[in-house]
Amino acid sequence: MTIQFGEWLKGNTAYTNEELSPINHDFSDLAPLYLQGGGKEVLIDMIRDFAHLTHKQNVDVTLDVWEHMTHDFQAHGASPPDSAEALKRMKAAIMHYTGPKNTGHKDTGPKSKVHKSAGHKTKHTPLPPCERTQTL
Repeated sequence: MTIQFGEWLKGNTAYTNEELSPINHDFSDLAPLYLQGGGKEVLIDMIRDFAHLTHKQNVDVTLDVWEHMTHDFQAHGASPPDSAEALKRMKAAIMHYTGPKNTGHKDTGPKSKVHKSAGHKTKHTPLPPCERTQTL
């Protein structure tokens, strides 16, 4: 199935698998990255590999994994508890990185990281981990 998705992605272009794979790119200037995955989804190992790669490139990356969930479990909405928790965590991540403490206008304290994005430096604090956060 992965091969078929790759063929669909490439279409009639001259791109190679290596050019299209996110594992083969430099993300060192990427803004903070928040990832979620289901422990039962087929792509979880690739998601973990991507998280480790970006972490090694000094990207502020957080990966939360719901061990008993499948791919796109967040799409179930607020009814299942795990989906509701994932959506709340996603909102918290967005608010954390776009709130006044992380907009780059003020020093956020000794735990701040300097991040270069779009040609300028901003300071932010890492997203606080939760019980589902994977160690990178």
